[in-house]
Amino acid sequence: MFSGIFTIEAIIKILGYGPIMYFTSYSDLFDFVLIMLSLVDIIEAKSTTDKNGLLVLRSFKVIRVTRLFNKFEKIQEIFFLIADSLREALSLGTLFLFFVFINALLGK
Repeated sequence: MFSGIFTIEAIIKILGYGPIMYFTSYSDLFDFVLIMLSLVDIIEAKSTTDKNGLLVLRSFKVIRVTRLFNKFEKIQEIFFLIADSLREALSLGTLFLFFVFINALLGK
């Protein structure tokens, strides 16, 4: 499903920017290569009984998410806020476990 959406996105971008402008952008070129690989993977999965397909190449799709992460500063801000909160929660959890351990030693 997502491969279809990304394929439509690439077609619209190629029609909008023009092929020369589209393929000079490294991020668009990377997306195009991923789309082609995912389409090859879909065709290969449909034609064979081997369900593994090109699993190694699927891991490159994760890079799309990291590119989105780098584009939007608000997402970065929220992510770092959550990371800081988790660090504080870890400290609080450690303190709680220490309290439980002391009480277990004292027999209360």
